[in-house]
Amino acid sequence: MDIFCVCIAEFDLLKGNTLSHVYPPERRTILNTFTSHLGDYCLPDGAHYFEEDATYLVIPSNVVSSSLYSYLKSGASSNNVSSVSNSENSSVVNNTQQVMEFIEPYVDKPMYAHCLFRNKKDERVKRGAIQKSIILFSSKPLFTVYENLLRLALNRILDLDNIHLQVNATATKKQPGEELNETDLNLLNQVHDQINDTLKEFYNECRNCNMLQLKLFPNTDTITLNIPRQIDPFTPIAFTHGTSLVQLVQYFGLETMLVCWNALLLDKRIMVIGSPAKLVSQICLTLPLLIYPFQYNVNRVHPYVPLSEMDDVLSATSKIPEYIIGTTNALFETQGKNQRTQWWDVCLSVNSRKVQLAEKMPPHFGGSDLAFLNTNDSEDVQIEKLNAYQKVFMLNVISGVRDGKSEQWVRDQFKTHNLKFITELLTKGKLTDIVENVPSDVGVDPQKQQVALKNISGGQLKKIQRQFIAESSKFRTYAFKQYSTFRSSHCSGDKSDDKQSESVLQLLQYLQVDRIIKKQKLKYLFDLDKMLCNVDQIDLLLSVSDNSSIFTTIKNNKWLIDDNNQWRKYSASILSQLAISVKGQIQLLSLLPSIKLLTEDSMPNLESFKLSSCTRVISNKSGCEHIQNGQWKDFLKYMVMALSKKGTLMVN
Repeated sequence: MDIFCVCIAEFDLLKGNTLSHVYPPERRTILNTFTSHLGDYCLPDGAHYFEEDATYLVIPSNVVSSSLYSYLKSGASSNNVSSVSNSENSSVVNNTQQVMEFIEPYVDKPMYAHCLFRNKKDERVKRGAIQKSIILFSSKPLFTVYENLLRLALNRILDLDNIHLQVNATATKKQPGEELNETDLNLLNQVHDQINDTLKEFYNECRNCNMLQLKLFPNTDTITLNIPRQIDPFTPIAFTHGTSLVQLVQYFGLETMLVCWNALLLDKRIMVIGSPAKLVSQICLTLPLLIYPFQYNVNRVHPYVPLSEMDDVLSATSKIPEYIIGTTNALFETQGKNQRTQWWDVCLSVNSRKVQLAEKMPPHFGGSDLAFLNTNDSEDVQIEKLNAYQKVFMLNVISGVRDGKSEQWVRDQFKTHNLKFITELLTKGKLTDIVENVPSDVGVDPQKQQVALKNISGGQLKKIQRQFIAESSKFRTYAFKQYSTFRSSHCSGDKSDDKQSESVLQLLQYLQVDRIIKKQKLKYLFDLDKMLCNVDQIDLLLSVSDNSSIFTTIKNNKWLIDDNNQWRKYSASILSQLAISVKGQIQLLSLLPSIKLLTEDSMPNLESFKLSSCTRVISNKSGCEHIQNGQWKDFLKYMVMALSKKGTLMVN
């Protein structure tokens, strides 16, 4: 594993939050040039309320490169810089060439750090608890891969503190001016050495580990390492361990799309506020996933920033005011005079699960700058329609999350949506020829890129869309840098999606043809069930009129009550997937009499599909009213009891 160094941070009465131990020790010089308040990053504000917390750091590539070159110029080559390996006798680096070989893998790349904090209560300490963090620096954003290893090492170090506390207890009993005896001093030195030995062992074992399992210390369990095979070079933090779009959707619901998605594409300043710091950091790292494959600059993601560093971080981004910042200090959340709301355009409150817009933001921010509807409607009507489209998309995703859809499924929905959005801009703006035949100097110059896109005609695009294309750094980066790389896969993917969408409608038609034998129709029904993998295909199937809809087809053929188990299984599975959509929930009401008959069905899978479908229906207010008006109170009572046992009942 690629590990730069490992450290211990703790509170010092004279120095404040500081790095007490660094291994390899010579790399402390480089860490000190990253920031003068590195200890504050590792001991987060408000962490004393939690037994354990964590912060994630992203050191921008320009800061890393500057620090490494300063280290080289300062004469590190003449200071016996050790190159650590498994051998106890480390080789000594004495020349510039070897130092260059050491720093080369880290130049022009961001550095990532995972800080694990422990708050161990102990009455012998003046503050009432021992507070320490262990920090691992790496060139790869594999944060939670190391978490179990870090916890094991930190617990080992906290156990050593007992010796330190015993010596301190002895020292407090001595008279003023009386020095510690030689035995006590030796104990303190032993603790210091043992902590260094622990960090050394951690560093060497992890750095030289090429396996998926690691036994870090003697007499400890083997730990499994969930290391990904590869990391997307365009969006490295988008696939970081610990990121979760499911969690983001659960916290912020519709605002995830209507505000966060738009803010990311329009280069707005986003601040995530709340506690614990680990949750704040995870949400910051998750946000770029919303706009994949658009590339978000990793150097502008700051998962956790302490109050002492906020001014420095913001001043570094003053020329290009776009960032994602996480903090646990509620000072930045409050709207009002003399408050620091001028530091963000969008604020995500983790604790209240609310999204705030700065007062200067436009009243119709949610989607207004990205309206691309090909209509003759006024701008306000376009905004309203786009917001309605985004709302339906997001409601379908939320429904899928409530139904227990996987993290990968949610990521696929946003990826599919974003690729469709990109295709709209490229085709309606007639930009394909521009980006495919761009001169080489334009491809690397942002100003020339802006000029190349500024005067596009784009007959089907409105003025506001042309403005977005010319001014959005995300779109320029994709069009001139990522498009050529993604083109083949995206184009083939688009064709595959079109073919699959056509197949969805074609299969529906086959199911309605009388001359096709029933055995063949069962295969078509099975294929249709497997194709409903994202909300776009679901919406396409739901777009068919009532007389030819899948609901009418299933109802007329009585497949839900067919003697063949497979007909009932595939039909119920399709209905369960269609019920992810709000439109599907409404249409499902017409089949409730048939679904009701499944109550006594002996097939276990049907019970699951039935509960899944009806959960969404009765979670909808109009669905509950429909059932009650239909005098199906016994059925509703059954559903409530069944869902209560599963703990999944959510009635709006």
